[in-house]
Amino acid sequence: MVENEVSCGGIVFRKDIELKFLLMHKRRPKGLQGYWSFVKGHVEEGEDETDTVLRELNEETGITEAKFLDGFKEVIHFFFKRDGKLISKVVKYYILQVRAKGIRLSKEHDDSLWLSCEEALNKLKFKNDKAALKKVYLFLNKK
Repeated sequence: MVENEVSCGGIVFRKDIELKFLLMHKRRPKGLQGYWSFVKGHVEEGEDETDTVLRELNEETGITEAKFLDGFKEVIHFFFKRDGKLISKVVKYYILQVRAKGIRLSKEHDDSLWLSCEEALNKLKFKNDKAALKKVYLFLNKK
């Protein structure tokens, strides 16, 4: 039997002299390697997708002010196993622009970085995340 999960997240950026993207390093139990990814989390009852993204942004980074960029939504679907169960996961990413530079880490993460697109692509582990970041970068450079 397959369990379904839906998460929503933000590919967060700020623009100084150049675009900088926020990556969060996921904390893992001892013996397991963490990984770099974007702000994201499960949709809670009563939330719409944008509510989830803003809540997760605040919980994971302490950032409370962000602007959604209209016209972009990337939906990723993949399968993985957890405790011997097959999980069908859908992640919906939005683009968020922020001004904040400082991050207050949650207990879920042990590090964060603001990186150029190229640097971020080198840190990301999963193909889906890399593809989403490339699409965001192209989208931002068309504006």
